[in-house]
Amino acid sequence: MEIANPNASTEAKVEYGLAAEYLYDEGIKNHPAVIHATGFESADWLETEFDYNSWIGHRGYQVTSPDLAFSGHGVLEYQNEGGEHYPHVFQIRDFETEGVIFLRWYRRFQSGYDFSCQSKSNGVYARCHGCPESSAGVKPDGYDKYSCKLQFWRGGEPKFYTYHPEQQGNYGDTLPQNVGEKIYIEPGRWYCFEIMLKPNDAGQRNGEIKLWIDGMLKAHYPDMRFRDTNDLKINELDITAYVGGHCVAPRDQKVWDDNLVLATEYIGPMVTEVMSTPHLDEIIIDNTDAGFAISYSQDPWQEYTKVGGQHYGNSHHYNKQIGTGQDTAVWSFTVPKSGNYDVYAWWCEADWRPPDVPYTINHSGGSTTVRVDQRANGGQWNLLGTFYFLNEGSVVVSDDVSSGRDIVADAIRLAYSSEGSLGIVLRAKVAELRDVAAEFEAKASELRSIVDELDGTVDRLLGDATLAKFN
Repeated sequence: MEIANPNASTEAKVEYGLAAEYLYDEGIKNHPAVIHATGFESADWLETEFDYNSWIGHRGYQVTSPDLAFSGHGVLEYQNEGGEHYPHVFQIRDFETEGVIFLRWYRRFQSGYDFSCQSKSNGVYARCHGCPESSAGVKPDGYDKYSCKLQFWRGGEPKFYTYHPEQQGNYGDTLPQNVGEKIYIEPGRWYCFEIMLKPNDAGQRNGEIKLWIDGMLKAHYPDMRFRDTNDLKINELDITAYVGGHCVAPRDQKVWDDNLVLATEYIGPMVTEVMSTPHLDEIIIDNTDAGFAISYSQDPWQEYTKVGGQHYGNSHHYNKQIGTGQDTAVWSFTVPKSGNYDVYAWWCEADWRPPDVPYTINHSGGSTTVRVDQRANGGQWNLLGTFYFLNEGSVVVSDDVSSGRDIVADAIRLAYSSEGSLGIVLRAKVAELRDVAAEFEAKASELRSIVDELDGTVDRLLGDATLAKFN
């Protein structure tokens, strides 16, 4: 087994998303997964981009000059007033989404910013249509609301602030960073924040929230219950730098936001012309990333977290028992361009693990299963093979093993290798045509059955007519 990178690090990595396709976010609003995107370029940004008419002159907000912006020609400035909670929140309610949602923005706190009173930040809400407006301090009942936003606590520590039916008290739960080393905000510099909220399916505990700071995953809370009906969907974007709850701004001080994007896919940090972008030819999906999913019928997958362990990032998933291939972990992806890709897998080795763990690579020429020995070669990238991808693909690992226990699902990596030979492209096209032919064959077989049935019906009718003639 070829080792791709024997010096690979398990330190936190920057994850790039759809924003990597748009230099300085220019044109990002045209991406099919993007609901809203603004760089706060003009004073009427809320009117022109959100059809929101009541913000002009709103206390504590203004769009300022480009010299303060992270990029572009404008930036949203918040003015905290000493002894007050201002500014209040803008609630954008012109959308509704069925499932997961991502919100990314850049924020900078004024140099010397005093975090002695918590400062709330942007987030998303789900509110019941036709229900009375629910205020803060009211615990959700599974049918009225849920939410997730970011909050900056004393010392500048970013934490989740989330309302859900199982919260501790009447006010939302405050959930700290729980992946890797905590990040504390340094006033005077820009940070890229991104939160993800995935609502659960009614009757299940499969909701989750994630937080990335500067593209690095810093918090992940799975197995959450936000709602008891699938009709309660995310339908509100909150934009704010509100100070408090039970305290107020200690003095006059400013906060700036720029390059806000709301989408149904992971967005990631902005790409600028001064950045090196080799990541555009490479995809890495960890077990904590949005492209990773698990399912089981026999033995539930469990997550093992240990900082400094052999896993990629800060955790891996494992499945305890030998099975029949029904317990699976899947890494799904879309390649940035068609071509040949070297596909690698990362796992944690142990003497008790299976010697024949199956990794199935679903590529444009079909599916290929490669079995690996997870008793060795852990803590590094191991080559599974080179495969051609037109666009979408996936890698699946399952519990279909002969012996051992604790099958590992950690991370996979795709590295662009070449454009791909004509033969590979043609084989992929032939596979597509074979599927089309099979579909037509199935339809033809169905049509022949109908014709045979009609033929039999005609024979019976003619036979009945002949008998009637002689009776």
